[in-house]
Amino acid sequence: MEALFHLVFVLIKIAILAGIYTMMLLFIFRQVNKSNTESWFQKITSNKRKFRLTSGAIISIILFIWMFTYWGNHGFGDFARIPIGNGYVVKNINWTEYGYIDQLKTSDGKEIEMTEFIVKNRKLIGNLDSWFEIFNNKYFAFDLKTEKLIEFDSKSELDEFAKRNNLPTSEELKSFKENYQEHWNGWRFWLLP
Repeated sequence: MEALFHLVFVLIKIAILAGIYTMMLLFIFRQVNKSNTESWFQKITSNKRKFRLTSGAIISIILFIWMFTYWGNHGFGDFARIPIGNGYVVKNINWTEYGYIDQLKTSDGKEIEMTEFIVKNRKLIGNLDSWFEIFNNKYFAFDLKTEKLIEFDSKSELDEFAKRNNLPTSEELKSFKENYQEHWNGWRFWLLP
């Protein structure tokens, strides 16, 4: 049911965004028309109603498709996701405190699950914490570019590694909700579905 409400909200948001983008496009085309009255822009904007409907439909379709791409998909309903780069995604279900990454496993063969993390300089740093798994180590650093995973037994080991490599320390780690809001708020919230 949550996914249905979210879908309806997103469709309304897409319609509003498409209307705004269509008006901006019409304004830009009219400015071009002022300098050249026999341009291609003049021909397509001569029937304003047709232009608004056609461009609004095209923009709506583009925004809807964008919503399902790697960089545009933020989840539906009770499922949330944050793209962190190189095809990796931190996921969360039911807005619990836990985030997880499907395609990344620890040295003991378990999927990474964490309550705090941060991505900086194409590196993911986080704790290993789960409500149903017990990990051999407590923290990790994952290089998204080289796909190299380093695990740490203690907070001090992680902090020492972070200071040597100019990365955030354990004190700078954030919850899934904080990371989600930081990533999806701002211009992404206002300009994209």
